[in-house]
Amino acid sequence: MQRQQLSQSTSTINVELVRSIPETDKCFNKTSAFVKGSVVPPYNVIVASWPSPDGPDPNGCRMSLAAGPEDGSLSKLLDTWSYSNASAAHGIKIREIGGSTLVYFTDLVADALWAHKMDRLTGRAVVMFREQAEAGSHTRHPRIHPAGKYLYVLMEVANAITEYSVDEKTGWSSSRHRDGRFFQRTMFTITMTTTGGGADGISPADFSDEYAILTDHPRGYVEMEGIKQGKHGLESVTRDRALGVIHLGRPSRLRDCWPNHKKECRRPNYIIEFHLSPEDIKDPPVKRTLSCQADPAFEDLHSALQDAFGWASTHSYDFAVLDPSYDATAIDMFQMMENRRAMSQPSGTNMNPASAQRENVMRVKPKGHHIDSMHEGQRRHPRTLQKWADKFKMWQMFDNEEWKGFKTVYVYDFGDNWEHYVTVVGREPPLEVENFRCLSGEGYNVVEDVGSIRGWKRLKEAYAAANPTKGQRENMEWFETECSNKRP
Repeated sequence: MQRQQLSQSTSTINVELVRSIPETDKCFNKTSAFVKGSVVPPYNVIVASWPSPDGPDPNGCRMSLAAGPEDGSLSKLLDTWSYSNASAAHGIKIREIGGSTLVYFTDLVADALWAHKMDRLTGRAVVMFREQAEAGSHTRHPRIHPAGKYLYVLMEVANAITEYSVDEKTGWSSSRHRDGRFFQRTMFTITMTTTGGGADGISPADFSDEYAILTDHPRGYVEMEGIKQGKHGLESVTRDRALGVIHLGRPSRLRDCWPNHKKECRRPNYIIEFHLSPEDIKDPPVKRTLSCQADPAFEDLHSALQDAFGWASTHSYDFAVLDPSYDATAIDMFQMMENRRAMSQPSGTNMNPASAQRENVMRVKPKGHHIDSMHEGQRRHPRTLQKWADKFKMWQMFDNEEWKGFKTVYVYDFGDNWEHYVTVVGREPPLEVENFRCLSGEGYNVVEDVGSIRGWKRLKEAYAAANPTKGQRENMEWFETECSNKRP
């Protein structure tokens, strides 16, 4: 009945072409794809295009047009601009802040989010920032929360939503975004009537949360979607076509096979913060926050951390649960070597238990990695439980009630002894996504093989020196020619 009423009400509406404005200048011979109008005077209209193979360059184009204040009819072209890289718009969002108009574009080809500040009178647009997404994620359809604090971007290939925090005064989007799975739960799923592909789009109604409109690309029609409040939350409304809200994360297959999953597959993801040498690296700190599935082995977590921090994977590592009575201050490897020389100990002997050996309750180490006796002795107490990194699962450590509240560390490079403090800060639903996803980060990583904290500080002092010494110049030359992770 609702569908019939909709048809009857629209049958009396006549649509006619009033005026068209040809694309010129930078937008000449491009393929217009998206249009959005401002809701405040003078009601400028923004148009964005795909790259055109027949045009002078492959770059996506944007332009602003003036609309009549009375009836909204277009009057003239105000501004055009393009980008230096191959770009293709796949979504526009306009936000009005005070006397400024902010325009956000999602760039499907360049995997980026662009933001512009537009002069309302002249229509001139200035780029405020470009936020780069993960390569190949295909950014689409930006949306801003009504409160204005968050901007959401659909990642087509990643099948996820990225949440960006937005400065309420300036409109700038923070690079410290949460990439992926911040939904609490899936209410329900439906089966699409056609492909359910990326070209379909769903838009909730502005006037009610009970309706949404779906553009069905293969069939070429617009479909009404309906939902209602039921006994157990939101429920779909059964009609002659698919009704409901399409959620991300491929939840329908997860729900269908849920009873058959292994117990560990149903464990929620861990949200884990990794903090590098917090006592020594503070301004700024070096942190990464990852969403981690519970089932991968620690060998997989090590690989993810190498990518997240920018390490070069040239040294061994381990994960350890520390005895609560142990002072977790990072071990000074320089001091240990000086003590060893002072005692005339050969480098292959075990550490003096009274001075350097720590009591690890449990240790996970890689199989097949050679660890010399000096470092092996320092890292293992006779009572330490040892596991292989390729077999021991993350949930076996983080869900172990016996170790609740114990400190956990990830150590990379036993020579420089880079300690990352490991803290589980939350849990989230076990959606079917990658094993690991970096949610946020802070600070550039340190340089590999630089000589621990002292060497890192010396290298920074060398670059800060107005007249570097011979030793400082040699240090800088080593970094520029031999360092294995110049861009951590």
